[in-house]
Amino acid sequence: MCYDSPEQSTKVGIKLKGSLSHCQEFGSHMLGGVLSLKESEVHSADDIESIIKQVIDLKLLANQVRILIGKVPLPGCPPVVLAALPTKGADGAEDNAALLLKTLELCGEANLQVLSASGDGASAEVKAHEIVNAAIDKHKTYITFSLPKYGLDYKAPVFKTGPFVAIRDTGHVCKVLQDNEQAELTV
Repeated sequence: MCYDSPEQSTKVGIKLKGSLSHCQEFGSHMLGGVLSLKESEVHSADDIESIIKQVIDLKLLANQVRILIGKVPLPGCPPVVLAALPTKGADGAEDNAALLLKTLELCGEANLQVLSASGDGASAEVKAHEIVNAAIDKHKTYITFSLPKYGLDYKAPVFKTGPFVAIRDTGHVCKVLQDNEQAELTV
C-alpha cells in the first residue's frame, strides 16, 4: 500500500548512560560519541584506540540521543523512527531549528509531505519553531490565518513538503509545567 499524504514528526530526547561501542553493521564505526559518522569510521584496530582517546580527551561522550519520529496521522499507523542522533544534551534553538529544516529538506527530496512538527515546550524548542517559521522570508511562500477579533494572526511557511505547522506537545508541556510548579513548592 502506498500512502501519499501528510506526515507528522516529533523529536524526543532520551537520557543515556554514556558508553562507546564498536559496530560493524553498515560499515565499521565507534558509536556512543558525538563525532560525525565519518570521524567515527574504523579502518584498523589503531583507529579504535584513537577514536576512544579523542572522545575521552575532548569530552565528546553522548549522554542523550535525539530521536526524530514520523507518524502518519491515521488510526493504527505506528510511529516510525526517522533518525537517532547522539548528543550531549546541550542543543540550542539554532541546532534544533537546523535539524528540523534539514529534516524538511530530506523529506522534500523523498517527496514526503510533512504536516507538522511538535516540540516539548522547552524554550529551545519554542525558539527553534520561531526560527523555522521565520524561514518564511527565505521561501517567500506562506499561508496566513487571521482572526483579529481574538488577536490571532498566524503564518505557516510552505516548504517543498507542503504547509508546515509547528506545534507544542501539550501533554509534555503540561508535565513540564507541573514539574516546575512542584519544584517551586519544594524550594
